[in-house]
Amino acid sequence: TCCGTHVSNTRQLQMVKIVAFDVDASNGILRINFVAGDRMMVNFEAMYKREKAIGKLLSSGSDEFVGNIDKMQKDLKSKASQLRLAEKRLMELEIARLLSEIQTRYNQQGQTCVCLYEHFGVTGSMKLLQGISEGVLTDVQQQYGNALLVFLMFTMGNSTKSGQYIIATNDAQLLSAKNKDAKQKILAFIDGAGGGRPGRLQGKANCFKGWTQLFEFVQSVKTTNNPKNTASQAQQSEKKPIKNALSGLDAVIDQLEKRKH
Repeated sequence: TCCGTHVSNTRQLQMVKIVAFDVDASNGILRINFVAGDRMMVNFEAMYKREKAIGKLLSSGSDEFVGNIDKMQKDLKSKASQLRLAEKRLMELEIARLLSEIQTRYNQQGQTCVCLYEHFGVTGSMKLLQGISEGVLTDVQQQYGNALLVFLMFTMGNSTKSGQYIIATNDAQLLSAKNKDAKQKILAFIDGAGGGRPGRLQGKANCFKGWTQLFEFVQSVKTTNNPKNTASQAQQSEKKPIKNALSGLDAVIDQLEKRKH
């Protein structure tokens, strides 16, 4: 059955361009898709304009499109690999710097609850912030166990007032799935929203400067939950250096890559 459109003379088609065809395996019918007449001219003009625009972007003629695009893709892969290496190195340096700060506060100042805030600006990415926080907390847990509570808040973006954030801690109760009250208070301090697995909270916040009140809250919770002096625990670990600051970092990065994909 033919549904049209019909012509009284083939000259009305002017020119015909077959754009696709296929054979139905069930009945052997050949289907042909084509454009003709004015529609053919419109399609040709559109293709010509696209080719001209692509040539301008690639600074080459159409005969060099394939070669230039292939080269660009290879360059992008190479640069992406270099970027991953640079990000890994940045992660290593930030982990080492933060662990040094934590060690100083714990060993020299006697702090058993260390809260750190860092704004990474436009250089930050959620993957980077996750890697740094996990690297720091993994090492702290291995070296100090329950003798030291670390609470981290990292932010990123153009603005120093609002944007994306990640909060992480090695405290098993503070950001546990059951402690919804603490989560609501934390989000209220930074006027934010978000979620995450136990020990981590991430999302968007409208008030980065709320970190000061947030840290005061964390300190008060630590004091309430641990009314007794933890000096004996500190004495056992105060001279213990953080030797494995970067151990396990590759595993952390690999895990983040798996989550990404």
